[in-house]
Amino acid sequence: GINAEYGEKELRGQIERLNSDAEEERSRSQRLKKELEEAARAHQEEKDRIQADNRQLTSEIQQLQEVKQKLQEQLEQNKGHIERLEQDIADGGQREGEMIDRISQFAEKQKELEEQLAEQTEEQDKLLEEINELEEDLEKLRDEKEDTEIELKGKIDELKKELETKESEFEKELHQLKDDNNLSLIHI
Repeated sequence: GINAEYGEKELRGQIERLNSDAEEERSRSQRLKKELEEAARAHQEEKDRIQADNRQLTSEIQQLQEVKQKLQEQLEQNKGHIERLEQDIADGGQREGEMIDRISQFAEKQKELEEQLAEQTEEQDKLLEEINELEEDLEKLRDEKEDTEIELKGKIDELKKELETKESEFEKELHQLKDDNNLSLIHI
């Protein structure tokens, strides 16, 4: 009876120990499960955060690439502008050279024209002098002509008077002759 009682007690003790162990195991298992769930959640959160970061980075990279693209386009445009400006500068230089040439040509022409003008002015002055001299000569000739005309008029008047005198003398003589003739006829 004692042995059976002891055995039963022993058995109960063992069962309690087993129960206690099982309880401990269960609670440890639950704790582990909780820890695992916690770890899994943390892992998921980390994964989500990394994915969000990745998305953010991808978006930033895309933006940077767009900016880079725009900058490259701008750079190409600027290159084009610079090339055009350089061409304009080159053309401008060429045009400036041409203008300088033309200006110097004009200056030469002007110099030639000024020289020609000076020559013409000199010739004109000479011609004016000659004209003045000719006018003086003409004036002298006019004066001389007037004097000659007056002289001639005087001479003509004298000759007329002389002629008139001679004519009247001739008339007288003719009358005398007629009278004489008449007288002689009477005598005959």
